[in-house]
Amino acid sequence: MPTQSLSDQPKRHFRIDPEHQLLDMMQKAVARLQGANIQIQLHNESVVLTGTVQCWHEKQFVQESLRRLSGNRTISNGLQVVGA
Repeated sequence: MPTQSLSDQPKRHFRIDPEHQLLDMMQKAVARLQGANIQIQLHNESVVLTGTVQCWHEKQFVQESLRRLSGNRTISNGLQVVGA
């Protein structure tokens, strides 16, 4: 039985989606906040935050945690504080 060499095998092309990778990194950066419900959306040159956090400190923490990842994008922080 003949064996196939690597050059005979069909070539596979992988596409890396930088937007999806960025969104994944951002979600992981804020996932450790207990009791928070944070949605992150990327729109053109902006990052839009919606959802809820327990205190003002968490709201600022989320925004600043994403600042380095966001690059030149503006951050629209629409998080609502619902904790005591």
